[in-house]
Amino acid sequence: MDAQQLVCRELVELVTDYLDDALPPALRVAVDRHLDDCDGCLRYLRLVMRTVDELMRSPPYASLAAPRRHRLLDAFRDRAEGGQPAGRGQAAGRGQAAGRGQPG
Repeated sequence: MDAQQLVCRELVELVTDYLDDALPPALRVAVDRHLDDCDGCLRYLRLVMRTVDELMRSPPYASLAAPRRHRLLDAFRDRAEGGQPAGRGQAAGRGQAAGRGQPG
């Protein structure tokens, strides 16, 4: 990824590391610049932040079983990549056709 200029799809892939403050400094600056210019990605970032905040406040966070937690994370990741959520009994979003565009 070019740290100088990001496209929306690249930013979506970096959101978790951005929020965890785990990006190299040059890449973090590139994300900040992109967010300054892209209302869609800024809305996406805020949505992720609100979602995480709500999930952390929802009891009982610690008792979420590992398989369910992994399915939930897969569903968020697939949705961020433009996939549609799967129906019950399917792995969330896997193998689904892209239905929504990327932020921005």
